[in-house]
Amino acid sequence: MVEQVALIVGRAKAVWDDLTVAYSMRPENCRYVTIAVNVVGCHLPVVDHWVSFHPELMVHWIAERRNNDYADGYQLWTSSRGRHMTEWEKKMKIRMVDCEGGSSGMIGLKVALEIGAPKMLLAGIPMVNEAGRYDVSTEWDEAEMHLKAWQKLDASISNRIRSLSGKTMELFGYPTKEWLGQNGKD
Repeated sequence: MVEQVALIVGRAKAVWDDLTVAYSMRPENCRYVTIAVNVVGCHLPVVDHWVSFHPELMVHWIAERRNNDYADGYQLWTSSRGRHMTEWEKKMKIRMVDCEGGSSGMIGLKVALEIGAPKMLLAGIPMVNEAGRYDVSTEWDEAEMHLKAWQKLDASISNRIRSLSGKTMELFGYPTKEWLGQNGKD
């Protein structure tokens, strides 16, 4: 039986190192369902789902992804919290999940839950202010604020998450090849 794991990919500087580890430890019976967060979707060859709190930027990111000769075929997502879907979002067939806080990476987690992923693996989502982002030179100073939403997750969800770096790794634990290939939610 193939174990599906939602690989939620953020844009921290360490994302490419995290992905190298994620792919090197993936067992044969494990398939990653890739959920790209924000601009990183422009730079990943395979994307199943693409999420952002900033759907207005998706038009530009989609164009950049196509310029990089990467295929379409992904589902777009954003947060429904406190707003209604706009006409252009309807045209783009963006789906919404209820998400408050946690940064756009939390939308990725909510999507993983929505699609029924039994496990979630975070890459490039350390939730550390100093970590910065791979695509800009400025530091991201909102991590500690958004970390609070991750810390509030119910144990039935947090027990299904592992992370490859930062405070989310401290919070949820580091993945193992055995955990990735294990059937079920343990």
